[in-house]
Amino acid sequence: PINPILWLEGRNQALRIGLICLFALLALECWSVNRNRAFHWSDIRYSIGTVLFLHVLLQLLVAYHTSTRIIEAKRDGALTVVLSTRMSVEDVMRGEFLAAQRLFGWPLLIVLAFDLFWIFGVIKHGHSSYHSCAAVITVLCLAGGLVANCCALVWAGLHNSVRARHPYRGALCSIFEIVIAPLVLFGLVLIVAKDQLGLPGG
Repeated sequence: PINPILWLEGRNQALRIGLICLFALLALECWSVNRNRAFHWSDIRYSIGTVLFLHVLLQLLVAYHTSTRIIEAKRDGALTVVLSTRMSVEDVMRGEFLAAQRLFGWPLLIVLAFDLFWIFGVIKHGHSSYHSCAAVITVLCLAGGLVANCCALVWAGLHNSVRARHPYRGALCSIFEIVIAPLVLFGLVLIVAKDQLGLPGG
């Protein structure tokens, strides 16, 4: 009764538990880093680095897993077994998203929870309500972008892994298309518009 793609990509329970523990520990570590003077919430220019770190790391892992799993399944013959069943394209895509949700659902919730606590820290330690408002809006946009990017990485990862011959080529294409290029563009826009947004340093 289980979706074959979900069975293929969701068999490693140790990996799921490991990712949950990893992001829980990283979130606690980033929280402690934000309590230090160098990355304190009162200086948004540096404290937002912990948010970006968790976001980028999660997206890199999603891109890596979704892009390399199909290629590895081709090589070990598991994909041939799955495709011998009567599956439609919708079944394949549903299995991909279910597998990604099973593996990265809790890490995503942990990162979003950290974003929420980070916002509380900025509001509590902010010098200006205007600066705090700008930081809150920025992080909320980043959180929405994180969810959208994770969904897009599943699509892009499946597309690139079918086309790529080497396991890491599909992952690199997905990371560049969905993560790196928008992040660079966001940084450029933030630098140009920092005076209008009222961010520190403008």
